[in-house]
Amino acid sequence: MPAGQYAKFIEITRRHNPDAWEDDVIPALAAEAEEIITRGMNPMLAGKHIAKMCSDAGGNVLVSGAVIRRAVAEGFRSLKAARHPTHGDDVMLASGFDGFGIVQSTSEQHLARLTEEVANWKNLEGYGFGIMELDRAFCGLYPSEMMALVGAPGSMKTSLALNAVDDFMSHMPLDACLLFFSLDMPPQTVMARRLMREMNCFQSELYRMIHDKSPAVKDAYSRIAARDAGRFRLIGRQRGGEPYSWEDVANIIVQIAPDLVIIDYLTLIGKYRSELEAVYDLVPKIVSLKEDLGLAVILLSQMGRSSKAAQKSGSGGHAAGGHYVEDAADVEIELLKDEKADGDTAIVATVTKTRKNASGRSFMLDLNPRSLSFGSTAERVMRLKPAASVFNI
Repeated sequence: MPAGQYAKFIEITRRHNPDAWEDDVIPALAAEAEEIITRGMNPMLAGKHIAKMCSDAGGNVLVSGAVIRRAVAEGFRSLKAARHPTHGDDVMLASGFDGFGIVQSTSEQHLARLTEEVANWKNLEGYGFGIMELDRAFCGLYPSEMMALVGAPGSMKTSLALNAVDDFMSHMPLDACLLFFSLDMPPQTVMARRLMREMNCFQSELYRMIHDKSPAVKDAYSRIAARDAGRFRLIGRQRGGEPYSWEDVANIIVQIAPDLVIIDYLTLIGKYRSELEAVYDLVPKIVSLKEDLGLAVILLSQMGRSSKAAQKSGSGGHAAGGHYVEDAADVEIELLKDEKADGDTAIVATVTKTRKNASGRSFMLDLNPRSLSFGSTAERVMRLKPAASVFNI
């Protein structure tokens, strides 16, 4: 129908039924909308097309935006009901008329999905590090959630991640699996770290015992293997140092079907020109995968140069790639290597973001320098350089 074709019809209808003329006009416009969407026009463009049809000679649209909106919605609904009788009231993408464009939108649909997901969770406490105070501060990491573990080199991100491994193996049922991508540290070094934790020894002591074929190493490994029960999978870099592409990483995740994935660290996936480019490309893919498969993810990320300076100044630092990782994460924990009054090393973990509790709390972790591990308790600490207030509250 040409532009302005409905102008006369609208004028007559308004004259004869001034109080309810819209109810008479909308069905006709809805039929028009259904026809033009059937011909392949996007529903958004269909609204503009209807507006032109309802314009007078001067280009003035004779109906309100609300009338056009209702007409297009009713036309689209009628088309969906004709093509998909069981999904006529569902929200569908315009390109999804082959049956694959349904978007869940009702409270009933979302409740059903939530109920189904929670029923399949293996731990209602959420994943954590086995450090009581820290775990309570972010209220656990649950399936379909992502944590960013951020810190400068040497801030013991991997050591804290291994705490999460130990806690997982101690509390998760035998059908739960953890997948650890060690893309920075060689996997044999991660294995050494696990043995050091089990034997409470320095790395040099462990290597000496391995060299001397000490039975203590075999005994320690047997205890670790018994706890793991085949639930721990460790993936290192490919031989020759070739990085895994995101497709490789996703393929491994799908094959193993883990409940928790730890990636150490994010920007070592793929070949990108910069950390920012890597983060922008990878984070949405990781978010999509964790939600589709219902798995929890811990991303380890180096801290950018500007963030290191900000962290020392007391305003806090963030993952390489700007705030993009923080924005996508459900939990962000920032690690800072500091020094105690007696000169000993201190590792402070700050919950810089959590969706389930107040953020900003910091904890000095119970560091065991022999085994490069953390105990089950932590001490609440306060920043000496608090961030400046914005308001005079």
